[in-house]
Amino acid sequence: MSSNNLLISCSGTIGRIAVVPLHAASGVMNQALLKIDLDESIMLNSFFLGLWRSQSFEQQVLGMTHGTGMKNMKSMAELKRISFIVPPLDIQHRYAAIVESIEQQKATQRAHLAELDTLFASLQSRAFRGDL
Repeated sequence: MSSNNLLISCSGTIGRIAVVPLHAASGVMNQALLKIDLDESIMLNSFFLGLWRSQSFEQQVLGMTHGTGMKNMKSMAELKRISFIVPPLDIQHRYAAIVESIEQQKATQRAHLAELDTLFASLQSRAFRGDL
């Protein structure tokens, strides 16, 4: 499997999507997984991920399930009938840049939060030992 393939769960956790990491080892594909290899000259993976994870798209996909014990997606033919927007690549690139910026900000905030947690734990420890 090449890098940047997308994997979608078609059984159980229907609709969960993930990007295959660049140096991922080969794995076994089965009927519970759908592999998508987008032509990024038409649609960027990052844009498709955002689209797939949107509430309206999710409702379309989840509306196409069957089964009682474990939900499953219906046929590929039905999945291929879902219509979705394909904006020009420049708009997709702008969207991807905004998403990347937000993800970087979230990572920075998580790092700051971890640092604050460490400082608070240290302060708390000193307080309980009577060092303050």
